[in-house]
Amino acid sequence: MNTNKTISTKELEQILCVHKEEKYKEFTSKICKDDIILGVKVPTVKKTALSLLKQNYDLVSLINQLEDNSYFETRYCLAVAISKADLSFEDKIKLIRQFFKLLNSWTIVDGFCTLLKPFIKNNKKEFFDFIKPLFDNENPPFVRRFAIVCANNCYCSFEYMNYLFGVFDKADDSHYYVHMAIAWCIASMYCTDKDTTIEYLKKDNLSIKTHNKAIAKITESRIPSSEDKSFIKTLKKRSLNQ
Repeated sequence: MNTNKTISTKELEQILCVHKEEKYKEFTSKICKDDIILGVKVPTVKKTALSLLKQNYDLVSLINQLEDNSYFETRYCLAVAISKADLSFEDKIKLIRQFFKLLNSWTIVDGFCTLLKPFIKNNKKEFFDFIKPLFDNENPPFVRRFAIVCANNCYCSFEYMNYLFGVFDKADDSHYYVHMAIAWCIASMYCTDKDTTIEYLKKDNLSIKTHNKAIAKITESRIPSSEDKSFIKTLKKRSLNQ
């Protein structure tokens, strides 16, 4: 892949700014409260990303220029380009790792994870080996959320569940978006394998808040029956002062 051409952050912002819409910015800013929003719709951002790839712009150079307080759309544009780039597994992983410095909100994390789903499914074992160290508590919270959301998207099958349960039992869930990601993932595993997840919830080492949030996420799902939801509520943990 020829990457002689470079584009500056300012140039990319100027390309995107042509398509910004004030009403869309106001709407998106209410959802993406931790991001600085330009106001460009997702299909346009994706189209811009594909144009960057077609013109062989250097993605590494762009990653190095961007900061975690850059516009959401410029970071998402780069996330799309990384996900669509025709690269070897090793080269794609290098870009993904370099992109971690731009993960500063649940929106960019979850969006990036969704974009990577086809790549992950085509390299399932190798990618799981890549994310294993990312679960460790010493990693930044949004890098850990990245690993957990990837697990939620692609690794909720029985083959991976016991490993993930072990990860969650040891996890520092003090960061809100790590706590929520764990609860969400457990709820997804329940919908995949109810019996295995119930056995875990009966003896897990989760914090009370994350255990009970997982219970809440399960009961919010449309998949469990009313009877199953009633039972799962009986597994709720109570604090010592209750």
